[in-house]
Amino acid sequence: MEEEIIELEHTADIGFIVRSKDLEGLIKKTALLLANIMIEEKTVEEKETKTVEIVISDKELIIIDVLRELLYFFETENFIWKDVHVSIKDNKVILNLKGEKLNFQKHKFKKDVKAITYHDYYLKNKGNYFETRFILDI
Repeated sequence: MEEEIIELEHTADIGFIVRSKDLEGLIKKTALLLANIMIEEKTVEEKETKTVEIVISDKELIIIDVLRELLYFFETENFIWKDVHVSIKDNKVILNLKGEKLNFQKHKFKKDVKAITYHDYYLKNKGNYFETRFILDI
């Protein structure tokens, strides 16, 4: 299995299938993908680290929960990340985001993500890798 990201065509939205060898890697890939959809990655520097903790009530929805919390964090804290360290402990996902405060003169905006939807969402353990599909409302 080759790790990859596949973009899906979807009217007024943008969807992805993401694969990774483990759940932490899958969360990292989706977190970085979200950031890169919103802001041009090459304009972001790793100046500081912010920690986001997410309590997971349903493991099947872990990707939706993480992406929604990250979008909320982006909008309320005005922080964009370029790298992410992921750890899962019991019912918590801990994200250490390396990035910087948004700067409208410096950062190149790409797409305005309005929401993470449940439409066509899934998370599957395929045995030797994990796969998720999700749709972003843009």
